[in-house]
Amino acid sequence: MGHIVLGFDLSIYSVLGMIALCGMVVNGGFVLAVTRNRYAERGLNEREAIIQSAERRFRPIFLTSVTTFLGLGPMIFETNEQALFLVPMAIALGVGTLASSAVVLILMPVVMMIIEEAHEAAVGALSGGEKELVAVNRENGATSLGR
Repeated sequence: MGHIVLGFDLSIYSVLGMIALCGMVVNGGFVLAVTRNRYAERGLNEREAIIQSAERRFRPIFLTSVTTFLGLGPMIFETNEQALFLVPMAIALGVGTLASSAVVLILMPVVMMIIEEAHEAAVGALSGGEKELVAVNRENGATSLGR
């Protein structure tokens, strides 16, 4: 999207910027998921753990993406011919960082909530209307049902 807005074609340097961006996206998602798991281990229900983790990690993830974009700003708007070959990489990394922060901070918690609700619905359907306890072994992913 940044390439279209700024009028640059995709190049191999753009692809290198996208590869670097993948690491930043994974890091943001990992931080959010680990925080959710910690809240769940402390005894919060899944819904509350997701909300608390999104609130707690919002500022660090948001500030990291904004400062990365601002740091790449001078390179994105560089007009010197010697540095022009790096501009597509800076565009991919800078604009992608802003877009990925929205994905990590908005879409990822929403998807976590949808998965949790689907899991609750599946457990309800398996129980036939009765409440059953579902125990999940976190080490091997085994599931056991009990009443």
